[in-house]
Amino acid sequence: MLYKEIPFLRFTVAIVCGILVAEMLQADVQLFIPTILLSVIVIILWYHRNKMTSTLFGLTAFLFIFLFGFIDGNIRRQSLLTVGPGSKELTVRISDWPSERARTLKIPAMILELDGSEVRSRPNNVMLYLYKDSYNNDLEPGDAIKIYCELAGITDFNPSDNFDYASYMIRKGYRYLAFINTYEPIMGKRKGIKANALILRKKLATLYYENGISGDNLALVSALTLGYREMLTDNIEDSFSRSGIMHVLAVSGLHVGILSFFILAVLSFLKGKLEILKLIIVLFAIWLFALVTGLSPPVVRAAIMFSILHAGRAVNRPVNSLNSVLASAFLMLVINPGLLFDPGFQLSYSAVIFIIVFYREMNSIVQLKSVILKRVWELTVVSLVAQLGTLPFVIYYFHRIPLLSLVANLMAIPMAFIILATGFLMILSTLVPFITPFFASILNFSLEFMLRSATDISTIPFSSVSTPSISIIAFILFIVTVPVISGFLLKDQKVHPHLALCLVILCLLGL
Repeated sequence: MLYKEIPFLRFTVAIVCGILVAEMLQADVQLFIPTILLSVIVIILWYHRNKMTSTLFGLTAFLFIFLFGFIDGNIRRQSLLTVGPGSKELTVRISDWPSERARTLKIPAMILELDGSEVRSRPNNVMLYLYKDSYNNDLEPGDAIKIYCELAGITDFNPSDNFDYASYMIRKGYRYLAFINTYEPIMGKRKGIKANALILRKKLATLYYENGISGDNLALVSALTLGYREMLTDNIEDSFSRSGIMHVLAVSGLHVGILSFFILAVLSFLKGKLEILKLIIVLFAIWLFALVTGLSPPVVRAAIMFSILHAGRAVNRPVNSLNSVLASAFLMLVINPGLLFDPGFQLSYSAVIFIIVFYREMNSIVQLKSVILKRVWELTVVSLVAQLGTLPFVIYYFHRIPLLSLVANLMAIPMAFIILATGFLMILSTLVPFITPFFASILNFSLEFMLRSATDISTIPFSSVSTPSISIIAFILFIVTVPVISGFLLKDQKVHPHLALCLVILCLLGL
């Protein structure tokens, strides 16, 4: 049965439903009733654990996780501060490097104290805008500063689109912003792991520059290998977006997958009792990569997912890849229920789930004897299936369908592999400086080729088409319809044709 093969399917669905219900209420609710229900369910599960049927146990467990998701979602939203008008004294910790705007520096920060009182609830963040004339170039992640300011609520600056920026920021823990002219550094506060990871990431980006990687090449390699996107220009992002390879710039599951499977291939000679050594090396590399990318949420998600996957295989236990993916999603939502509404979270998991579910059937459509053509076809299938999975989200958020993305990805994914491998080899080669120029030249050539290819593809007429804005109802229908239609076409007789037809009709009506 499906629920036995993929137990985290029902767990993930349950917590998603709970978080969605909490979000739809959009009001502060008293949580004592669901908390009491949760406690009763725990008692029932414990005292009747040997007598309950599997169906009753499953329903009770579903309700338990649903209520947990509901409570977790509400607690996180209600934990945000509500501050009245007037000047406030804040002690904050800088969360990331300042990024330049036209007249200010944008600085994300976590509130530690408000008017001298410690703020214990998390997350409570504030987006600071420091005027450039007041900046001494002395702030880095983890620094604590004291400021005096008036807090202003973050608003949705473009209500005409489908993206509610204010709600998005609230889910990330940002309810307020503030413009400041001065700040007072506070010494003696220790930096956390996240801050040190961000500092390390910037040092590695500087290392690229010191070894001859500059301009757009530096911006691209920093984004691809370190997840540092601050140097990317609008032209680069527009070219990658129009050509359908924007996902390559967002360090996530693709990059972690490339890294882990490359290391597995290199260490393929470690067999038998040495399998555990191979697992340790792979897990160390995955989490080291997560560290150098600043422990960004997409990389942490991917690291958890691949860690579960590799660990299961290493101990010779049958691993259901879909269950591993859903387990990582469930864990991330328990930690931060707001991730459910993050477009990056939705895009990455929809792509990976589609690849797991539909890759084998689509790959079997064409049988090729040539090894080279077979690899090209496999790469094409991965790209096509991933694009099918993300199609509803791309239409809803970006209002654009890249028509040549399949061709572009045949170039982008192999080049991403080469750049990722060469970039890290170049960093490691700085320990043996005389070979560093060799890797730097290969890296520069690969980056220039990728940039030129993306630009050329994006300038082809009709490389992408714009789509109209769609309602949330149509969006949900698309999310359901795309996998059903894909299953109908690829999974023989597993999807009833009437169901597929009804969903298509509903989508057309929803538009």
